[in-house]
Amino acid sequence: MAQEKVQGKGVQQAKTAVLGLGQPAKVGCCASLRAFATLFTPYFLDPKTRCRAWFLMLLIIASTYGQVAMTLQLAHVHGNLQTHLAKGHPDHFWKVWWELLGLVALLMPVILVHIGSICLLQLDWRRYLSRRMLQNYVNEDNGFYRLSMEYGNVDNPDERIGQNIASFTHFSIHLMTSLLKDFLNITMSSMRLFAMSPLLFYILAAVSLVYTLVSLGLFAGPLIRVQRRVLAVEANLRYCLVRIRESGESVAFFRGYKYEYECCEKVLDYAIWAEYKKHAIEILFGLFKHVVEHAVELVPFLVIVPMYFKGTVEFGAIAQSHAYFKKSMSGMMDLGGELNNIAKLGAESVRLKELWDALRKINEEGHEGKGASDAKSEASTATDSEDMSDIEALSSSDEMELEKLRVEDLDSDLHDNLRIQVAELTLFPPLGDTPLMEGLSFSLYAGQSLLIEGASGSGKSSLLRAIAGLWVSGHGRIRRTRLERCFFVPQTPYICLGSLQDNLLYPRREGVEEPSRSRIFEVLKQLNIDHLPKRFGMDEEVGLQKILSGGERQRLNLARLLLQPNVDLAILDESTSALDEENERTAYELVYLFISTFQGPKARAQVKSDGARVCHGEMTEVSAG
Repeated sequence: MAQEKVQGKGVQQAKTAVLGLGQPAKVGCCASLRAFATLFTPYFLDPKTRCRAWFLMLLIIASTYGQVAMTLQLAHVHGNLQTHLAKGHPDHFWKVWWELLGLVALLMPVILVHIGSICLLQLDWRRYLSRRMLQNYVNEDNGFYRLSMEYGNVDNPDERIGQNIASFTHFSIHLMTSLLKDFLNITMSSMRLFAMSPLLFYILAAVSLVYTLVSLGLFAGPLIRVQRRVLAVEANLRYCLVRIRESGESVAFFRGYKYEYECCEKVLDYAIWAEYKKHAIEILFGLFKHVVEHAVELVPFLVIVPMYFKGTVEFGAIAQSHAYFKKSMSGMMDLGGELNNIAKLGAESVRLKELWDALRKINEEGHEGKGASDAKSEASTATDSEDMSDIEALSSSDEMELEKLRVEDLDSDLHDNLRIQVAELTLFPPLGDTPLMEGLSFSLYAGQSLLIEGASGSGKSSLLRAIAGLWVSGHGRIRRTRLERCFFVPQTPYICLGSLQDNLLYPRREGVEEPSRSRIFEVLKQLNIDHLPKRFGMDEEVGLQKILSGGERQRLNLARLLLQPNVDLAILDESTSALDEENERTAYELVYLFISTFQGPKARAQVKSDGARVCHGEMTEVSAG
């Protein structure tokens, strides 16, 4: 029983952690409008897209105006048709009937242009926003990695880019066209209604004003907040299900189905509860809307019918006034009728703006870092020499700034033998304030190898992330071979989508000559995975992530390293931990033959490459100068 209580407590803590993902802060209508403006202006003001964007927008405005004008004219002609029918004038009746048919025929192409323009604008806007997001998310600044490490509150970026942008553009254009149509309906119908009966127009204006104020004041704000909650919790539910799918084998081995089910069930309960609150607001608003709509339905008859009995208007004016009043009223009520879409648009806008701002900040920081690195490289050209490349000279410089971690590329012309130089490095984890290491300094030259040993959690992998420029929280200085001539092999092998050859040559770079097929087969044979081409072929797309064993995936990643041209520095993060000792020894020997300089944590202390230096102890104590 005690064990079950402990297990239940752990499940409850896990469920609480899952529910903590993506909790939305409360925002109002003003914040939603600002978020909408942030996403609206780039597409409509960008020199590359603004002409096309505004051309499509003008087509939508013109076709909307044409629809509204023709619809009102149809109402006017329909009233004349009823008048001639009541008076028994067949000649006039059929003449008006053909006029009515001609208006309907003219309306069809206008509607076609309207719908087509909306579709083109929506798709083009979505493509623009998605590409801008992807350019900042998947780029050399590693926005996809830094986002999760530095901006934990921005949950599910894949869902925001893949789904929220499509919903945002859809609801934006739908609302803009609806509001434009409502405005034109209200303006044109009210002018004709005022000409028939000023009293009826004043009644309409008063009822519409009260209805709009109540709709926005009592229903809009709560519905936007609830809609944001619905989006966030549904995103968490998808995240839980995706985790189970991607980690299905591990969950099955651990028999963790009960734990995972309870996590998903709890998030589902929160999603359903959020939907309940959303529908409760919608039901109350729907009740209010229908009461107002039916209450004002009889107003035109109360005003116009007495005028007909007095003979001041004809019989057709009753239908005309009712049509004008109904169109004006429906236009004003559509603002409330679109309340649910306004709430969805506000929620989508805020979610996308969060991602937009985070990626833009990451991108700006990356450009600032490159600018600073280039400036320092130019300054060092005049002062650096081969004698100043050691740690003592670097540490004793009075001008070196250690307030912020700097990761710079080495100038190959000045430092043709130096591969890595770390000086007084103090490193913090992302979103953390406890240093992982302090005052770490070492240098590594061509022909040297460095194996780092230490207890789990001592900061071995963190040091490699700092060298790669992924973790930049801390101070000190890291200078290493240009990234184009470095290759990192992570502990967890990455299998990309595609064929076996795509994985072996990943990432393919422009202007880099690819190895021959015979060279690929030679490397696979040396790593004892030459059976893979026979089993899967080289060019067929296969889901290798689910098929290969852990050792095969690690050797596939090592094959990438051996097939890369012009690599001066290889950094391995326990990339042989899943291999047996014989295959591990073979892998290290191949790496040492192919690349004379490499560095990384070790999975087993007894496997050492000849001539490699080994660092022991806590990372704060290591000094391999």
